[in-house]
Amino acid sequence: MSAAPRPAQLGVPLLRGGSGTPVDGRLAVVEDEEAYAVVIDDDVEDWLVRFGKDPEFPARAWADNMAGVLNARREGVAP
Repeated sequence: MSAAPRPAQLGVPLLRGGSGTPVDGRLAVVEDEEAYAVVIDDDVEDWLVRFGKDPEFPARAWADNMAGVLNARREGVAP
């Protein structure tokens, strides 16, 4: 049995919160004192998600994985 298609596989665009405009550009990860944020590469102030730093949670790995997977899907390659 195959899995249901995910939004990125259906061509659904990644949208900016609030405005609903499509995200253009690659995603990147930035770090501050409290968290790792997945951001739009050309607008690091506009983050999509933040993973708080916690010794019990691999925040950096989650942020890196999210950015990598979404970039790969948008480029049409396997992560």
